[in-house]
Amino acid sequence: VGSDEWLLLFFSPACGACQAFWPEWEKMPAALEREQNTRTRLGVVDADAAAEIGFRHGVYGYPTLLLFRGAHMLEYTGERTAAATAAFASRLLSDDEWTSAVDRPGPPSLVASLRRLPESMLEL
Repeated sequence: VGSDEWLLLFFSPACGACQAFWPEWEKMPAALEREQNTRTRLGVVDADAAAEIGFRHGVYGYPTLLLFRGAHMLEYTGERTAAATAAFASRLLSDDEWTSAVDRPGPPSLVASLRRLPESMLEL
């Protein structure tokens, strides 16, 4: 995985806020393309089916958006629109910002866990 970036949506199918955000999430590939962002990969974690992945990364409410680069993780807490979320993921973060990010098990261990999930849950 190296320096790849992953923007992961942790959601619960029974969550009303998650259902409300889902149409915006479906716009994310196009929103990232408009931002000319080819480095950020998208993934979805169904928290009901894989709660241990969320708990391992401190996710206790939904929807939660986490941006990973290597072992660093940043939580997105801004406006829940595809445009705002893509702008956050596309912003070139300085090394200092990533250094001050929370160090948590990110993708290598997270991606390894995701690979055990059904393919339909990994990427849009």
